[in-house]
Amino acid sequence: QNLTNYCSIQIRTVSINIHGMVISIQEKWREQEHLWPAAIVMANYLTDASSEPCKGANIVEAGAGTGLLSMALGSVSQSKEWSVVATDGDHLALKNIRRNLNLNRLTGRVSVQTWDWYLTKLPEWAPSVDLIVASDVVYGNLCSTSAYFFLARRLAEIILARALESVVGGSPRPAPHALLLLQVRGGSFEGSTVQAFVAEMERHGLQVDLLEIPPIALASVHQEVWPALRLYRATAPAGYSAAGLASKQEGAGP
Repeated sequence: QNLTNYCSIQIRTVSINIHGMVISIQEKWREQEHLWPAAIVMANYLTDASSEPCKGANIVEAGAGTGLLSMALGSVSQSKEWSVVATDGDHLALKNIRRNLNLNRLTGRVSVQTWDWYLTKLPEWAPSVDLIVASDVVYGNLCSTSAYFFLARRLAEIILARALESVVGGSPRPAPHALLLLQVRGGSFEGSTVQAFVAEMERHGLQVDLLEIPPIALASVHQEVWPALRLYRATAPAGYSAAGLASKQEGAGP
């Protein structure tokens, strides 16, 4: 581990082993640029060759922070023919992601873009994304103006728009889905920000399923963290496209 000083905030370089791939990460103790346990578990989960949770060709990481997920995916992207985009709404985090990509010689395999969840205009990659991934993006105050509430809305807009498009436009591509590994803080899921985030996704029409985290992924971090981690898959509910189309037609009038 190498300690450096950047913008008057101490940072360090750590090496993370993801299924034999060694990825170097520069991190700060600042929330948006810190490497959290959930990111390490999620990177192991997404790149596990035995399960291959990443079925799509176009993958976007939301709230990338240090960019670990994107770099892990980018490291295997050539053999999988994946396109990987790391996004964040914080300009210092984006700068650090680019630094980490350069450090790992992955600049050409992962693109970096701004995604501000507060903006209603969807990003350019929204019509073509197949999978959105994120880790530990839900924290802070239990408040309707918190960033994660807006992430829930943006995810619903992207996923459900594509689900409707598959029927209206006859698109052969399935609607995208999201995989999110979140950490419950405070000891209880009830009343937590994670519970509020899941409820917000459901309120905006997404189907949210709790998945089992494979032991091989959990083994990458200390056991004390395991009970606090929850893996979710957010998708368009079965039959949404037909129902959404019917509703749209009724609302259009004669």
